[in-house]
Amino acid sequence: MDMKIANYLNHRAAGAVHPALVTTVLFCFLAVMPTGAVSVKRAIRVETVPAEATAEIRFVPGDGDAKRAKVYALRDLETEVIKFSEKDSALVTVRAPDYESVTNLVRFEDLHTKDASEKNPLRLKFTLQQLRQEVPVELLSEGDVTFSINGTQALHSASMIFLRESSKSPWHPVIIKAERLHYKTLETTFTHDGVEALPAQGGRRQVRISLEEIERPAKLTVTANESGAKVLLDGVPVGNTPIDVSLMFTRPSGDATWSTHVLRVEKEEFEYRPAGLLLGQPAFQTNLTFDLVKSLGQKLFLPEFQPVRFFQVPMYRFAIAKGEAKLEMTNSISAKDGTDALVTKLLEFGGNPRGEAIIVGRISAALLPNAQGKPGQVVLTLPVTIQRPGESSEVVGTRICLLYASGSSAQVTTGQPGIYDFDPCITKDGKTVYYSSDSDGQRGIWKQSVSGQVRSRIDPSRGVDVEPAAFTSSDGATRVAFTRYPSRAAVGTYPVVVVQEEDRLFFAETRQGRSPAWSNDGSKIAYVSTDNKICVMDSNGENGRMLTAGKSVDDSPVWLPGDKQIAFASAINAAEARNATGNFDLWRVDLEGSTQQIVSNLSFDGMPAVTSEALVGEGKQDSLTFIYFVSNRGAQRTGADAWKIHYFELR
Repeated sequence: MDMKIANYLNHRAAGAVHPALVTTVLFCFLAVMPTGAVSVKRAIRVETVPAEATAEIRFVPGDGDAKRAKVYALRDLETEVIKFSEKDSALVTVRAPDYESVTNLVRFEDLHTKDASEKNPLRLKFTLQQLRQEVPVELLSEGDVTFSINGTQALHSASMIFLRESSKSPWHPVIIKAERLHYKTLETTFTHDGVEALPAQGGRRQVRISLEEIERPAKLTVTANESGAKVLLDGVPVGNTPIDVSLMFTRPSGDATWSTHVLRVEKEEFEYRPAGLLLGQPAFQTNLTFDLVKSLGQKLFLPEFQPVRFFQVPMYRFAIAKGEAKLEMTNSISAKDGTDALVTKLLEFGGNPRGEAIIVGRISAALLPNAQGKPGQVVLTLPVTIQRPGESSEVVGTRICLLYASGSSAQVTTGQPGIYDFDPCITKDGKTVYYSSDSDGQRGIWKQSVSGQVRSRIDPSRGVDVEPAAFTSSDGATRVAFTRYPSRAAVGTYPVVVVQEEDRLFFAETRQGRSPAWSNDGSKIAYVSTDNKICVMDSNGENGRMLTAGKSVDDSPVWLPGDKQIAFASAINAAEARNATGNFDLWRVDLEGSTQQIVSNLSFDGMPAVTSEALVGEGKQDSLTFIYFVSNRGAQRTGADAWKIHYFELR
């Protein structure tokens, strides 16, 4: 019945009541009306929360007479006295802005009570439920923060307005957006109950919002001892020194790591070379952090830019490790300035044959027939390469070649992929070349005519044999000295110098050492000791003694004419030697141990070879001696192929 009444009242309020509903409601009225009652006169008093709510009392005649229908106004919260008959009723509606309105049906029996009288109004109390609530808040945060509430900019002292559709619906949350320069924008959702639970001060709820710093700007003044150096930040040019560089350090959140910047400073034809270093870097480069910039006082001075003196260039060479000879590619240091303080006329021998990279290792030289004061021929090692489509060339073997001062060359060994021939030695007559090869699967010493017609192995397979040196006596007998490494090298094992009589298959391991070289008369052998010093011994291995001493790293001995001096390559210490890739110069030492430098350049000058020609004629000296050596001097850029054969006349 109550639902039907409610429907009836709603339809009446809308101005259209269905006849069937009227009939039903009237029936209900009659069903509940006390018998014997005819009418009652009584006012209606309406009290509301909030007090400013308005009330409307609509009298509903029970007989349906529209002329009797009337809306009564309140005066001092009460209506005038209204006469109600048994079938009459009243609809009381209470409204207030931002509150949910309420409508109650007052029936005749509600009015017809024992205490009913004209002086005792029917008292009705209404408490409305809020649909909009404004909560005063104080927005608290550190720094200059801008706030907005539900998209509308707000002051720090503001109000949060909560809305809902009905008293049975939940309150819609409020979104506060906080923004600050260099901080992560934060949007926080607040519920009605959550805000009401916050502590209050001065009548305002205290809303505290903490923002995460995600950006830190900084400036860095970059100067260098050379003005005009290019400055790049994260790979992007930003100007030249001196310059103020603007930096912005970032992070995605407050608990993440700050970003870093890559600062690079470079200048053409200059390198960054701190004091005490031989080889500089193409540029100064560092990772900048905010703390580093702060510790620098936002100023960075780079005093170490120096004109380029050295470049790193590739170096192919053979290394013996674990009983194997392997071709490796490493880096060597080349001085940009290729001049020499000790040699006034240094010549390039033959150029770079066919543009191929020279394998850095032992070379050997012999006079040409009818030399007549001209330089001889040099035998050296060159690579065997293959070129795959779309790829750079790959070194897959090495071969032995002859190089002439004119620049022409001749192949001694054919060179096959997977075959590594190196360490050539040419006999004084220029007809035969000895070299190390693994062409039969076991590295050993081979000999071959320069014409390539005759080729044979001369040593038994007992180790890793390299660095052959041959001497042919006046009776035609040839002895070969070479270096033998154990086939399965172990810690503490050293190479030995082996002397073999070629035709008799007789050999003797004479002494620990490497790089043997025959004296011109065949009576002595120079070699390098296990501690990298030049030594000499009799050809039978006896009377060995050291000629050089000190911290130098000495290598590659070769006898000069007269057998009273030995030329060799030397670095002043292990640091300069850089594992046999660094600054080597040519020296000579006599048999008493007195040394003299003969080539001076801050590059790799090594692997000397000698030819000497007896001169006959009026006004000519007794002999003409040329020294040939392998050098990378004069490179003009990093990565350049700078290896060439140089030669000069020894005086």
